[in-house]
Formats: sequence, C-alpha cells, structure tokens
Amino acid sequence: MGRKFSPRSVLVLLRARQWVKNVFVFAPLVFAGRFGDPQSVMQAAGAFVGFCFLSSASYVINDIADAEEDRQHPQKKSRPIASGLVTKTQGALVAGLFLVLGAAVCVLVNVGVLVLGLSYFGVNLLYTFWLRRDMLLDVMCIAFGFLLRTVAGGVAVGVPVSLWLMACTFALCMFLGFGKRWAEVAQVEGGNREGPYRITLARYNLALLSQLLSVSAGVAIVTYILYTVDPQTVEKLGSPYLFFSVPLVIYCIFRYVMLVEAGKASDPTETVTRDWPFIAVVFLWSVYVMIIVRWGRDMQGFLDKTVGPLLQK
Repeated sequence: MGRKFSPRSVLVLLRARQWVKNVFVFAPLVFAGRFGDPQSVMQAAGAFVGFCFLSSASYVINDIADAEEDRQHPQKKSRPIASGLVTKTQGALVAGLFLVLGAAVCVLVNVGVLVLGLSYFGVNLLYTFWLRRDMLLDVMCIAFGFLLRTVAGGVAVGVPVSLWLMACTFALCMFLGFGKRWAEVAQVEGGNREGPYRITLARYNLALLSQLLSVSAGVAIVTYILYTVDPQTVEKLGSPYLFFSVPLVIYCIFRYVMLVEAGKASDPTETVTRDWPFIAVVFLWSVYVMIIVRWGRDMQGFLDKTVGPLLQK
C-alpha cells in the first residue's frame, strides 16, 4: 500500500484540473447551434465525461511510466506515484478502472464516440512510450489528441465537423504545445538540458521554438478566418458575422505568446485558467459566438430589411 493512500491522492493522480482540455468536445455542439437542444447537450456532455475518464487513465499510466524520472524533477517529484503516496500497482488499478468507465460512458453516447475515445487513449499510449521522445512528433501527437476530441464531439451530436475547424484545432493545439516546450527549454539553466528534463528538450532550442510558435499561430489564425468565411459556415449560421470574432482570437493567441516569453506559461492549462485578461477575452468570444450562432440569421434578416434598402439607393 502507498504510505498515505487516500481519496485525495487519487484525485491528484487523476489530474482532474486537466479535464478542462476536454471542452473541445463541445465545439461542434456550439458551432452547430445545438446548445439549446437538451438531447444534443446530453450527448456532448456524455462524450465529455467519457474523455475525462479516458484522459485520467492515460495520465495515470504516464505517471507510472515516469515514476523514476519524476522523482528527480523539482516539481513532479510530488506527484502521488513518484512520492510514494500511491504505489504503481494501485495506480494500474485506478487506470484500469477509469479506462473501463470511460469506455462505458462513451459507448452509451454511441459506438462512434467509443471508437474515437479508444483511439484517443491509444494515441496517448503511443505518446507515453514512444512518440514523446521524437522532436515535433511529441507536440503533433498531443495536438492530434485534441483533434480527436473535437471530432468526437461532432459524432456525439450527429453533426459533421468542418475541415477548416479541424485544421484550426490542430494548429491551435500545436501552438499551445510549442509554447509549453518554449517555457520548458527556457527554464533549463544555462542551456544545460541534462538532468531531470525530458529527453526531447535536448533537441529543441528557443530560436527554433520561436519560429514554430509563429508558424503554428499564423496557421491557427488563418484557418479560423477561413472557417468563419467558409460558404458552408455562413449558410449554416445565416450570416457572415462570425468573422468579427477574429480580433478576439488574435488577441488570445498574441497574449499567450507574451505570457510564454515572460516565463508565465509553463503549463497551458494553468495559463488559460488563471490569466484574467485571457479569461475575459475568451468569455467575450464565447458570448459573441453563441449570439451569432443563435441569432445570426435573425440579425442578417433585420439588416437586410433596414439597411439593405438604404444601400440600394
């Protein structure tokens, strides 16, 4: 038994704070305008819960695999398995339980969500045991996991996910991943990458990561713009006004870059949930998007009747 095995240590082991990453599951629900449909909301919520359980199972497996390395890390040494609060055997049992729970919840939504959920779990296993040691593939693997979340959200509510939205999701998550790598490399004193730091960091440098940040940020912004002006998006929403949310997205991306270079973005999840300017703009973006999705067609009809005749004169 662990020295102080307790429900609290299990909660820490599950990394419940990281569950916020699974909100990507709700993107198709929102952009399809289904957030007013109780059945669709329930389906999306089920997919969210399933992915939370599956992600926790993968986190536990990662902690088991990294236990020895984590004990040498100044922050990670306090993790339950690394510190001895939870044994590897107990961790394996918890991981197995949450894998079964996650799969069960996903299949209750539909078989498609189950397939995507297990694919997500498989990608995390590949990351834990192989891909995280490969430069670029480590971040691409994480981004692909977010893409699977988004597609699963579409499958859950029965709506197709725009290719532009998928491209934007992938690029945005690549951007966040490279930002985390930038912060990790910057924390290594004097450029010495030996010791309690992941092997992949030895292949990265700040100059390269700055370029990767710029490229992935640019791709994320461009693909989001293309999504907002895509004829299918305009037709679905009944108006082109989603485009005016672009400045808010650009601000958030630029704000994150500023936080990264200021050394305040070592963990993207903590960054986006603790930086109040970032949170405020994300809130404004969310409200605006919901307004456009819900009333965009009515707004367009009103403007066509009132402003349209004036423009024709």
